[in-house]
Amino acid sequence: MSNEDFFTEPWRSTSAWNLFTRLALGSLCIFVLSTLAGIVYGKICGCQRPPCYPHKGWLGLDLMRERQTASDQGRSLAHYDHWFAKLGHTWEEKLAGQRLINTIDMANIRVTFNADMDTFGRAGAFHKNDFLGPGIFSSDGPRWKFSRDMIKPLFKKAEVRSIAVFKRHVDRFIAQIPRDGNTIDVQPLLKKMNFDSAAEFIFGKSTDSLLPGSPYSNGDFIEAFNYANAGSLKRRKAGRLAFRYWLDREYPRTVAEVHAFVDQQVQLVLNEPPGADQGVKARYVLLDELAHQVKDPITLRYECLNLFAGGRDGVAVLVANALFCLARNPSLWQELRETALTICEGAELDFDSKTLKLFRNVVYETIRSTGPSATVTRTAFKDTILPKGGGPDGESPLFVEKGDQVSVYGWGCNHIKSVWGEDCYDFTPDRWNHMKIPPEFVPFGGGRRICPAYQQVYLQSAYVLIRLTQEFESIENRDPVLEYVELDRNLIESRNGVKIGLTAAGP
Repeated sequence: MSNEDFFTEPWRSTSAWNLFTRLALGSLCIFVLSTLAGIVYGKICGCQRPPCYPHKGWLGLDLMRERQTASDQGRSLAHYDHWFAKLGHTWEEKLAGQRLINTIDMANIRVTFNADMDTFGRAGAFHKNDFLGPGIFSSDGPRWKFSRDMIKPLFKKAEVRSIAVFKRHVDRFIAQIPRDGNTIDVQPLLKKMNFDSAAEFIFGKSTDSLLPGSPYSNGDFIEAFNYANAGSLKRRKAGRLAFRYWLDREYPRTVAEVHAFVDQQVQLVLNEPPGADQGVKARYVLLDELAHQVKDPITLRYECLNLFAGGRDGVAVLVANALFCLARNPSLWQELRETALTICEGAELDFDSKTLKLFRNVVYETIRSTGPSATVTRTAFKDTILPKGGGPDGESPLFVEKGDQVSVYGWGCNHIKSVWGEDCYDFTPDRWNHMKIPPEFVPFGGGRRICPAYQQVYLQSAYVLIRLTQEFESIENRDPVLEYVELDRNLIESRNGVKIGLTAAGP
C-alpha cells in the first residue's frame, strides 16, 4: 500500500468517515434551517431591519476606531449623540461579525430589561478569567439567581439608611479641604473617600487611603484597581476582538494585585472561629454575611469584587459631578445651604422625604446631565423580537437573532428632547419640581437586574452634599475650562477633575 493509500483509503472505506460526513452535513442543515426559521419567524411578525451604521469593511473596526478617537478627545457622548440623531432611536452595527443593536427607545428597553433569564442575559459580555469573574453583575441563570438571593437582603432600605460608618469617611474628606477658599481638586479625594467606605462596607476593613501614612495613602492600590477594572471593561467592549489586548502586561499584574488583596480579606473571615463575631458587629459586613452562606474562597472573591467594582466610585463620581455643576451655578449652593442648616446632626435621613427635595433634585439632575455609564448590554439567548426600531420610520418590530446583543445607551435616554424638553443639555435641577421620574431615566438599569445598591448611592451622595453645604457657605469654580469634558471610565467623570474653592462659614 502506498503512502497516499495509507492516508486516504481507510477514511474513505470506514464507517467513521461516513459518520463524520453525516454529522458535518447535519450541522450545516441545522444552521441553515435555524437561520431560515428565524427569517420566517421575523417576517411572520412583520419585522424589518433597522438602520445600520455605514461600515467600511466587515470587521467593524472603523466604528471602533471612531469611538476610540472620540473617547481620547473627551467627546464620546457627542459621538453617540451624532449617530442616534442620524440613524434614529434604534440602529445596528457589526463588530467582527457580531451584531449589536443600539437603542434608546423605551419600548425596546422595557423588553430588554424585563425579559426572562432564558431570553436575555450577560453572556458574551464577560470573558473567562475576567477580572470580575462570575458574580451578581456578570452571571446568568441559576448562578445569577444564587448571587442575587445572597446579596439582595444586604441592601434593604433599613440598612442603607444607616450612615454612621460612612460619616467617618466623610469627616476625613472634609478635613482635607482648605477652609479659606484656596483651590483644590476634590475629585481624587472623593474617590479615596468612596474607596475606603466601600472597602469597609464589603470587607469590614477600610483601606484608609485618606489617612497619611497608611499603606494605601499613596493611591497606588486604587490606581491598580482602576487599571484592572478599566482593562476588563475594554475587553468586554471589544468582544471577539479582545485579543488585541493580549500584549498588555500591566493588566494581569494589576488583576493579580487586586485579587491578592481580596483573597487576604476572604481568608481572614473564613479563618475566624465559629461565633467569633456574634454580638460584636452591630451592622452588616457584606463578606461576613456571604461567608455564612458559602465557604468557597473563589466564589467569595468574585462576589465581593463584583460589588466593590460597582460601588467603589459611584458616590465619588456623582458628588464630584454635582460639585462641578454647582460651581458653575453658585446661587444653587445658597439654596441647598439654607435647607442643610435645618437638618440636625445625626438625624435619620430619608432620600424620598420633602426635607431632602432640593438635594434629591440635584442628585437626579447630576446623573441625568453628566452620566451615567454609556451603555448596558444584554445578549439574546434565543431568537426574539423587539417591538420597535425596524423599517425606515423605526416603528416596525425588529427581529433579534440568538447571539445578537442589545445595548441600552443611558446618556441618550437622558437627553431625548420629547421627554426632557428643549433644555435637555442644561443642568436644571428645578425640572424635577414638576415631573415624576420618567421611564427613560435608567441610571442603574432596570428589571430584576437593577443595581442592588442604588438607594445607597442616592442617600450617601445627598449626605455628602448636605455636609459640604453645612460646612462651607460658598463655592467657586477655579477651572478655566467651563464646559464638561468627559472621561469615559467605568463611569463618566470630568477629564479635568473638579477644581473649586470652598469658603467656610464664619464663627
